[in-house]
Amino acid sequence: MSHRLALNREGEWMWDGVEVTHPGTRRFLFEHLIRDEGDELFVRCGSDQTEVEVEDVPFIIRSVHIPREEHSTERIVIILQDGSEERLNLRSLRIGPAAALYTRVQGGGRGGPFDARFSRAAYHLLSECIEETGDGRFVIRFQGNAYLIE
Repeated sequence: MSHRLALNREGEWMWDGVEVTHPGTRRFLFEHLIRDEGDELFVRCGSDQTEVEVEDVPFIIRSVHIPREEHSTERIVIILQDGSEERLNLRSLRIGPAAALYTRVQGGGRGGPFDARFSRAAYHLLSECIEETGDGRFVIRFQGNAYLIE
């Protein structure tokens, strides 16, 4: 019998259409998520693996921490739906379907990099650093640098 493992648009794990809610199981699934050479996603445990259907992207950025001190050397930190944190890769920002903001994330112990989409709340937090360039493009201004959003 074949079972269907999926990540829905909100980054929630689904098993045969039912949300996986157990925190330990969700953590296990994220920690064992890998991408193969053909760009397909799987959860691998030892020699067993299960394909993962992804509705949009595997990771959702739930929150953003932006250093407030003007001359800080800290980086912008993003918090993913699994609770993990990592530095935002400002050079990988891009606008996708429905004007959603995307980036690439790595994550410790994962088989990344993976695509991640900013939730509305996280996008709102980051928007204080976003400026229009005048030619219809947008940049992130941070620590005196401008990073183009593709």
